[in-house]
This record gives sequence, C-alpha cells and structure tokens, in this order.
Amino acid sequence: MWKRILSVVAIGVGLLLPSLAAAQNGPWPSEAYRMPSYEANTAPVLVEPYTSSPWTNGEVEIPVDHSPRFLGGYDYPVEESAARRDLGNLIPPGSRSGFFQKIHFGVTSMPRFQSDGLGMTEVKTNVVTAVPFLQRHQPLTITPEYTARFLEGPDFIDVPSRLHDIELKLNHLRRLSDRWILNAAVTLGTYGDDRSLDASDAFRVSGRAVGIYESSPETKWIVGVAYLNRAGVSVVPVVGWTYTTDDLRYELIFPQPRVAWRTWSQGAPGYDERWWYVAAEFGGGIWAVQRASGADDNLSYSDYRLLVGTERKQIGGLSHRWEFGYIFGRELEYDSVATDIEIDDTVFVRAVFAY
Repeated sequence: MWKRILSVVAIGVGLLLPSLAAAQNGPWPSEAYRMPSYEANTAPVLVEPYTSSPWTNGEVEIPVDHSPRFLGGYDYPVEESAARRDLGNLIPPGSRSGFFQKIHFGVTSMPRFQSDGLGMTEVKTNVVTAVPFLQRHQPLTITPEYTARFLEGPDFIDVPSRLHDIELKLNHLRRLSDRWILNAAVTLGTYGDDRSLDASDAFRVSGRAVGIYESSPETKWIVGVAYLNRAGVSVVPVVGWTYTTDDLRYELIFPQPRVAWRTWSQGAPGYDERWWYVAAEFGGGIWAVQRASGADDNLSYSDYRLLVGTERKQIGGLSHRWEFGYIFGRELEYDSVATDIEIDDTVFVRAVFAY
C-alpha cells in the first residue's frame, strides 16, 4: 500500500519541481475558479458558492469576481490602476500569501433504509496549496486529498466495509486571450479497500481540459472534455453557460448544473456572505477490492443526485456548507459479474467546513 502511495506523491513532486523552483511569496488562489471539479472517484462536483469548495468538493471555479482585472476586453473606469487591468492575472480576491491556501473537511451521510439498500458515510479532507507555474499570476494549485467511505449492506452481495481514495490534484488556469481562459487539471489517485491499495488496478489517472469564453462581464461559455474515474461513463463533454451578478448565478453546465442566490452579506463584496442553491450532480467511482472469497476484483458504483444547499462563506475565516439531497439511479457492479445491481434510492446530508 505504502509503495503505491509513495509513487503517487513522487509523480506529483516530479511534475511540480519546475514551479517550486520559481516559487515566491505572493497571493495565490484559495480554490482557483470553479469549473467542473470532477473529483476522480466521486461526483464531479461542479460548483458551490464562490469561497467554498467543495468537494466539493471542488476546488475549481469559473472566474466570477467582477473586479476589472477579470474582465478581459472591456472598458474600465479611468481611475482603475494598470495592475487591476492586468488581463493575465487569475488570482481571486481573498487569496493567502505563500504556499498554503485552504483546508477542507467534509462528511456525507447516506442512510440505509432497507436490507437491499446501501448505506454509505464519506469523510473527506484536503489541503489546497499553490505555486507559480512559469508565471506567478497564473499559478498551479496542488491539492492532496483523502476520502474514507464506510459501507453498510446490501445483504444480498458482499461489499467491502471500507473504501479509500488517496489523491493528488493538479489544476491550472491560463488566460489565452482577452476573452479565452484555459482550465486544465490532472488527478493522480489510488482507490481501493483495506487489502487492495497496492493492487495494479488501484492506481488511476483522471483529468479535464476546458475552455472558458467571456462574452461579457456577466456571461461566460464553457466547452471541453473530462476523463472521469467513474463507472459507466469515463469520458464526458463539458458544455454550458453561466450568468453571474452580485446576488444571482445561473451555472447551466453539463453534467452539473446549479442555480445560486445570495440572501445576505456584510463588509466588502464577496468576503462575508450567505448563499442558497439548488443543483444536480453525478456520484460514483471505481475501486480495487478483494471479495469475500479472497478473489481480486473491481467494484464500481454510480448514482444521480438532486440537492439543495446553503453556504456561509467568509474569506479569511471559517466557511461552512450544508446540503440535503435525493439519490436515485444507484448501481453496483463487479467486473467479475456481467450485470449491474440496482440499489434502492436514498437521501443524503453533507456538511463541509473550510478555512
């Protein structure tokens, strides 16, 4: 197991050495921008209100800040400084100086209601860091992440009691022109149960390449592709449209749409706010496991989720997010078994804290 974990870390460090050599103090994106943050072994969580991430989850956002430095190709007030008109600067407000940016901790509970149901509790934590990637104002974010999943049932088939995700996520945004931004990400991960983390099938790579076109300060168009570590669908298109104002955000992006609205704020814009939102997302992943018989196998799980959530975001403080949702279309599959196993629907509750 430790050999597999060390190999993931070694690959990541090898990719980061050129950027680390150029590192210097300065502001870094606390979570970059929220583009589809296809978490390699979970739902490809796309968006939460700007300051938290997810799971979301997430760790990558579409640039939604309305300060002039983000709005390429538009007229600015004469009094705006040249630094704030720098079209290449993709560092959002509230970023911390130096390497460390943010830490997240989240728990998701999916109860089991019947004997043929599947109960699951997810505990996830990560640390978001950043280094210059050739240029300091267009950095590379590095996020080591660990997730433990505790499973209960179903009674009619053997399922491991615990699954692990050990990941290293690399994400980079780069402005290509006044209106185009590139968002590219790679995730190196090891996924398995207690006895299979060192199996050859446990190591997986996922990623995405997405273009963001800013047609106006409020409107952006998204097009790209994502490669997921997920049952049933491994390559999906990423297409959609966003419209953002200070109090409302339409993020109609396949495969994870969301609509969010701000209900309260104080202080400088974006620094202490309350948001509500409704969204849809995928869930699932693939893990190397050992069956009850002792045979090695791969376990796949997939589902669809509808949710409503609220977030209190505080830049420089403790942000938190609460979500409640309905899970349907749930399926389990072993590579050694030809058919998918349908699982009863359930609900979920998620709490995420970020600092």
